[in-house]
Amino acid sequence: MIRRGQAKAGTTSFHTFATAYVVRQHRRFTLALTRVRAHESMLEVANRLRNRVEALGINVAVYLLDRQFWTDELQVAWQAIPYMMPIRRTGKKGTDGGTRPLFALQESQFVTYTMSPDQQEPLDIEVAVVVLPETRQERQTRLAKAKRTCDQAQQRVEDTAKALEPHVNAQNKRALTCAKNALAKAQARLEAERKGVLKNNFAFSDNSPTHTQSSRIQ
Repeated sequence: MIRRGQAKAGTTSFHTFATAYVVRQHRRFTLALTRVRAHESMLEVANRLRNRVEALGINVAVYLLDRQFWTDELQVAWQAIPYMMPIRRTGKKGTDGGTRPLFALQESQFVTYTMSPDQQEPLDIEVAVVVLPETRQERQTRLAKAKRTCDQAQQRVEDTAKALEPHVNAQNKRALTCAKNALAKAQARLEAERKGVLKNNFAFSDNSPTHTQSSRIQ
């Protein structure tokens, strides 16, 4: 039951568990717990938890799944089961592949997204896209990062210019030119960040019993 993951606390190997729980009056009650073995799929884990919850005689209106369960296999197998789950951002950056078009929408809406599971027929799933403006804190953090990059670029220009004074040569001149170009880009990025208004996009696979009219994205 050792699985590999992102480095944390000096290791990339972890004992992994999954739970099913309900929240009542801001308190969490765990209904089922299972270990996640290295060779198991997320579908196997989700089914095991669901079977345990059903064995307890609990009537579940909608299952709320964690993003880690987002797999083609589960989407296909759970077509008749009501659930909602955050969608993973997939596809190559800078392209319209995978689920990226869902995160580029500018307004909250329901859409139909067509998946293409390996060696299976295409599958339509209902997706709820939620678009929220960035918070004041998020904007301050974004601008602070751009300002820090700009300050660092300015410092590199000054340091390179000082190093150039005692002995001028072609290599130092090129270094100064590169530093100035980097500063110009950083300043342009800072100005763009100041003018920009970002939005946070969230997408959820919505297989719950009720739906509204939706558009289609493939």
